[in-house]
Amino acid sequence: MILSVNVLNPSNDELIMELTNPESSGFTIRKIDGIGPTKSTINIYDVPSIDGGLFNSARTQARQIVLKLGYMWIKTDDHTTPLIEDSRHLSYKFFPLKRKIRLEFVTDYRTLYIDGYIESNEPDIFSKDETTTISVMCPDPNFYASDTEYGYINYPYEKLFEFPFENNSLSQKLIEFSSTLANNSCTIDYKGDNITGVTVELFFEHDFPMSQEITLSFVNDVKSWSIDINPTRVQKTSGFPIMQGNRILICGKPGYKSVIFKKIMNEYNVFNAITLNDDWPMLYPGKNVIGIKAGESTEGIKGRVIYNTLYDGV
Repeated sequence: MILSVNVLNPSNDELIMELTNPESSGFTIRKIDGIGPTKSTINIYDVPSIDGGLFNSARTQARQIVLKLGYMWIKTDDHTTPLIEDSRHLSYKFFPLKRKIRLEFVTDYRTLYIDGYIESNEPDIFSKDETTTISVMCPDPNFYASDTEYGYINYPYEKLFEFPFENNSLSQKLIEFSSTLANNSCTIDYKGDNITGVTVELFFEHDFPMSQEITLSFVNDVKSWSIDINPTRVQKTSGFPIMQGNRILICGKPGYKSVIFKKIMNEYNVFNAITLNDDWPMLYPGKNVIGIKAGESTEGIKGRVIYNTLYDGV
């Protein structure tokens, strides 16, 4: 069940529209279209010698979300009496034409968000029951989980809980205080509906030798691939070798792909320092194993995998 729909406008003002308490926002949500899985385009090409056709490619179309909102009598600082007009003007503030907004959907079990642009805001002014129909075009059709998640490589322990806690037994050890992780890999059980791009952050605990190449490996039930990082190219591009405390971030998110070398307060684009052996870092639905190999220097590298879960619909 959807509990509320929250809107963040370009000025970072937030409107919280609770379905069970519309008086707090000034809007009743009458209907929302376009929050289920979107339509995909399947490209098939014909082959003269066989029946039917062969699959070529597939893509998901941009998402259109249409909200039908009812105006309520609300009181603002500008007037002493509640007015429908104030609610209508409020919709212009939070749904400005051509501008980017963020819609957040809070349900019983999930909190998801999606970014989009206001295509239209059409109020039905000359009506006994005033409403408005708002169209939001979302170039990225995926819904993102609001909580960022992490996987850790070469971290000795992963905490499993925070206080307070209750063991419920004086004789049995029912609660694990921490979990011992694998030395050079981590396993992420990705629960999302769609493939998601991730950021892999490498932290160097010691000065790294120029002669040793770093390999990031990615394995799941669908495919396996790797990314090679050349320290010599990092130095040629940035002007600095990889030293203790430095970081390298490889981002595989569509539209934000990058390779950044961070040294104290400075950042350097070292895109040419990597070799993609098939693809960028990403997670597929199911279990994914991400590993680091750097010869004898492997233990001196800590890795963190940063990702958001993607869903087809609310």
